[in-house]
Amino acid sequence: MAAIHVVPADRELLDRCGTDLYWFGTQILGYEDAEERPHAAMCGFFEADWPRKLMVGSRGYYKTSFGTVGRSLQLGLADAEERILIVGNTIDNGRNMVGQ
Repeated sequence: MAAIHVVPADRELLDRCGTDLYWFGTQILGYEDAEERPHAAMCGFFEADWPRKLMVGSRGYYKTSFGTVGRSLQLGLADAEERILIVGNTIDNGRNMVGQ
């Protein structure tokens, strides 16, 4: 596999994407309606290094957007060999999450 040349500006952008889920979601993934309060704290929860997490919130709270889609992409940026299984309560929900 050929090495990828990353210029310093790109390295800074990749580092920011990999360390700030809220910024990654709002600036790169386009989650425009997210607000710093409370979504930044929610992103910190998703980024915490705990083996199991449960996030409960109403519909439209960006739980899936940040917690499933954004965090999975963030982990993939850190390690392209990372394997992530996304499962929904129905096959259609799982496909919708992957299709975002």
